Amino acid sequence: MSVVRHGRVEYGARAFEQDASQAIKGDVVRALIELITNADDAYAGREGQILVRVLKSDEVDMPTRIQVQDAAVGLSAKGLERNFAILGGAKAADEANEHARGLLGRGAKDVASLGKVCFEAVRDGKYSRMTLASTGDWALTNENENVTREQHTTLALDDEQNGLTATVYVNKRYKVPTKSQLQEKLSRHAQLRDLIKRRNVRLIDERDGIFTTLLEGRTEAGEVVIDKELRLEGWDAPVHLIVRRLPVKAVGSVNEYSEQGLIVRSGPTIFENTWFKLDSRPEASFFAGELTAPQAAAIIKAYDENNHDLGGPVRLLSRDRDGLVESHPYRKELARVVASEVKPLFDALATQMDSQKRQGKNLWRAFKVASDALKEQVSSILEEIEETELNQGMGDDQALDLVLIPPRRVATPGEHLSFTLRSPTELVGPIDVSVDQISSSDVISAFASSDEPWKPHSRLAAFQTLIFATVGLELGSATLRVQIGDYVARAEVVVVEASEHDDPAPVGLEINPRRSRVAPLRGKRLTLRAPLEYADQNVALSYSGVALDDVPNGAVLRPDPSGRWVTAVVRAQASSQRGEGVFTALTSDGQSADAFVTVDESAGRGGLSIDFELTGHKSPTRRVELQNDQGEIRIRVFALHQTFAGVFGAYDEVNGCFADEDSLQARAVLAEVMAGELAGHLTELDYARHPERLNDAPRVIRRRSEFANRLLVTLHRALKPGPGT
Repeated sequence: MSVVRHGRVEYGARAFEQDASQAIKGDVVRALIELITNADDAYAGREGQILVRVLKSDEVDMPTRIQVQDAAVGLSAKGLERNFAILGGAKAADEANEHARGLLGRGAKDVASLGKVCFEAVRDGKYSRMTLASTGDWALTNENENVTREQHTTLALDDEQNGLTATVYVNKRYKVPTKSQLQEKLSRHAQLRDLIKRRNVRLIDERDGIFTTLLEGRTEAGEVVIDKELRLEGWDAPVHLIVRRLPVKAVGSVNEYSEQGLIVRSGPTIFENTWFKLDSRPEASFFAGELTAPQAAAIIKAYDENNHDLGGPVRLLSRDRDGLVESHPYRKELARVVASEVKPLFDALATQMDSQKRQGKNLWRAFKVASDALKEQVSSILEEIEETELNQGMGDDQALDLVLIPPRRVATPGEHLSFTLRSPTELVGPIDVSVDQISSSDVISAFASSDEPWKPHSRLAAFQTLIFATVGLELGSATLRVQIGDYVARAEVVVVEASEHDDPAPVGLEINPRRSRVAPLRGKRLTLRAPLEYADQNVALSYSGVALDDVPNGAVLRPDPSGRWVTAVVRAQASSQRGEGVFTALTSDGQSADAFVTVDESAGRGGLSIDFELTGHKSPTRRVELQNDQGEIRIRVFALHQTFAGVFGAYDEVNGCFADEDSLQARAVLAEVMAGELAGHLTELDYARHPERLNDAPRVIRRRSEFANRLLVTLHRALKPGPGT
């Protein structure tokens, strides 16, 4: 096939510097959303169907091709060039579409990062074809030729129809979801929900037989509890907020696939699904809604046109399609007005959910006895677990040839992850990324390496680049593997449901606990935390005062087992003198944090806090819950869980207790359940510190059983009902 014209994608005035692979992140679904929304734009509000076809390809390196086809206005050869060969450029005047989202201006280049993309168009009886490679090179192979019947058929067009077909050839290193995964993700994704409800989008998968289905969007469920217009301080146009109370609690965390969350939109463009800073609250799972912000599109366009009076100091729309930029004044104001309306709803539900049904006085006293009895025992176990220092291992001058940071990441379904690939030298050669799916075929649904060159680390003698991964919708674990020549680095990704009590990631260096008390001559344990970018950095430590002895001079920050931040544990010994001192940590770039330690006899031994509670709070998915907040352990047993039927009895409102909570059976069950939960927590801590000695299921079970048996004797003795109870 002859080439009429060719070239390399140009950057127009509206383009912004962004790595295409970072935008798509190797995710086929993200690419399809780009093409489906483009096809919807082409119809400009008119009726018409969009076809998504998945087919095998004859190209060895790109074995799968995916087509998105519309029968809208089509494009001429000039239109293909203006739309796909100039990033951020204005549309051809005769083919402009006022309904188009048009907010990014470089979707075609980003989609091509998966391999290559071919655009075929028919407009006014003329056929044109252009290919665009991941490198940005393009070639126009057909220019305004008379369209044939065969071409009409290939592009799913009737006679006299115009239209566009975009075909993505997917490189074999990227994972293409199965037909059921594609159906689920395209149906559930926030950016397509409205689109597939008002327009027929048909998925046809021909990789193994022919599978065809019409995508169906979610229906809006629940009672409307907020429906009002809100004014924004400093901005002209108001926004409209609609919030619905869902009939049942939604599962999982708030993300682009979740039923719960607030859809933020401007015209046809949906930016994100979020509750802003309220995402982590458990009440977020009970509400859904929509925030219509008409001025958002104008703000984005103004920034692209260098009108920073309206556009703001940074671009409002995230360059990687992951939502509005948090630091932009407009998004901050959106978050503020939404919180002012929604937080009272969340607070009222929290009050309702946090039932006041608690254990009675006798059991409360027994819990206090159990807490005091367990402090010394748990402290002893923690010392055993911490016998190998967290800070031992690789120092700044002992970097491995190739490492992924963090080496282990705990994530939630649908989450987008970034890993730092670091080496003491600037390695030469292609970066090969692969995934070993251990427990599911969709734990990691997409992955990619950055096209950016290696960059020197700002503090360490090392070079680094980025690796991206997108978590699927299924729970499980997988290993991300990166290879450059003979060098290999790995990172484990564990996908779990979001916890209602996940600690927020630190925004700077911090010490926990910030204020604490310790008895004379007892050991004191402090934990440093910092953002992940401080991985492997030495932190200088100092102490002023009389409270502590043997404070180390420094510590090395290592990734936490969750992979969300870096941490270090520091131990010191309390002196025999009473008084207060200040413990200070300082990074090489000037980040500092202080902690205040008081030596006092009244502090008790070890400073560990363990609280127990029997509650009537209804939690159908859990029978017991353990929360650990910097050494303060709280165990809640849910008395009304179905597995406890007949154990604790009904709640006695008059006496303020569960009817049978003081029975021998109830106390024995409490001892068993709480010992098991606490043993599980200690086993997790042990694994996080020493995975090499708990590297298979039998060892984990034995270790947990060992801890439980040690704790059970103490709990049985403390909780046993006494005379008169």
